[in-house]
Amino acid sequence: MYNIRCRVPLGLSEFPENARKLRGFIWRGDERIKSKEDIFPEEENKIHEQILLESKKKATEEDVPMEVLPETLDYDKEHPKPKEKIKEKNEKNEKKKQ
Repeated sequence: MYNIRCRVPLGLSEFPENARKLRGFIWRGDERIKSKEDIFPEEENKIHEQILLESKKKATEEDVPMEVLPETLDYDKEHPKPKEKIKEKNEKNEKKKQ
């Protein structure tokens, strides 16, 4: 049989005096975060509020699709695809396969 001991957490008074404090640890209580508002500085909170207001304004605006530019519509006219050459190559490839 195995002898298994259950460990019970020790109280602070049961530790030796020199083990009660962490070496090199400096408590900085004045810098402690006490609420969720303390996480970010005041300046960042103001910027965040401005961003939220702008995004709400954009959400209320009607979503209009972008207009098609004339360059896009006329692109194929200046650079036509060589359809005949593609058809000829396909026909040659089919003949080779047979």
